[in-house]
Amino acid sequence: MSWRAPTLNRVLGTAPELAALADHAARLSHLQEIYARTVPDYLAGTSRVANLKLETLIIHADNAAVATKLKQIEPRLRTEFAKTGWPINALQFKVLPPRPKAPSPVFDRDAHLSDDARHSLSSLFDTLEPDSPVRAALRRLLDNAG
Repeated sequence: MSWRAPTLNRVLGTAPELAALADHAARLSHLQEIYARTVPDYLAGTSRVANLKLETLIIHADNAAVATKLKQIEPRLRTEFAKTGWPINALQFKVLPPRPKAPSPVFDRDAHLSDDARHSLSSLFDTLEPDSPVRAALRRLLDNAG
């Protein structure tokens, strides 16, 4: 059996002091699902549920134009949330552009591994499950590093 990273829910569920955080995260996830079903696709892709404070839902928009459009459909959003059992009294729209994605690492194609490093990585490679993503990455490293 291959090793699997624990999910956030599993980690939060095992720590009693984090139970409130896990509950809040579950509420936000559920609200995001409702939100994504309610708004047009072009708005769902450029905005997201950010937080819930009391009965105020905070939505982050990628730009002012998206926030303005969301304000126009606020009554419809509140109605949809109420229909699903979430009495949202107010919505706040905040412009918060998405963070730029980190650039992919650039590997020096001329990099060389020492014999000891190559041997250690090859030994590790042999112990991994055939479908392991780490095994695939090691294979690429071993193939590309002279």
